[in-house]
Amino acid sequence: MRLNSNGKLAFLVMALITVFPIFAFGQLPQEKPPQAPKIAEPSTPPEIPSTLIDVQYRKCPIKGYKASVKYSAIYEGKVYHFCCGHCVKKFNDNPQAIVSKLKDTKEVPLIVTNKDGKCPVSGKPASTKYFRIHGDKITFYCCPDCPGKEQKTKEPASTETKKTDEKSKK
Repeated sequence: MRLNSNGKLAFLVMALITVFPIFAFGQLPQEKPPQAPKIAEPSTPPEIPSTLIDVQYRKCPIKGYKASVKYSAIYEGKVYHFCCGHCVKKFNDNPQAIVSKLKDTKEVPLIVTNKDGKCPVSGKPASTKYFRIHGDKITFYCCPDCPGKEQKTKEPASTETKKTDEKSKK
């Protein structure tokens, strides 16, 4: 049996494909054995701090604009506030440098409302990344969509109650 030029070329290519891995990697190519599906290990609930301190001040220590509880970060058991999300990111890059700049602060203890580590909206494990401060209380959530939703699910006071209150004032 004689091989034409196309047949010789095909034979040469097949030989190279087979021999090249031996020289390059020291072995023939092997099929990867099928992997067993990964079983999700039970995750431990995140560490929700039992106590936190709210560090209160008027101006953002980075840009100097009004600080807001909407833009906050936790560092070493204390909650710090900023004017925008950009300042929160900058704080997280080097918190010690920012903390050292703070002056005229008031430290107020916060009450953690969900020490069980569960999001009050979904019941999923809460994260220290997502929280909301209301007065002297802090609540942790599982995701950025949950803060504030628990208030929306509560029913407002009925109009009858409001009318009764108005009559009692007269």
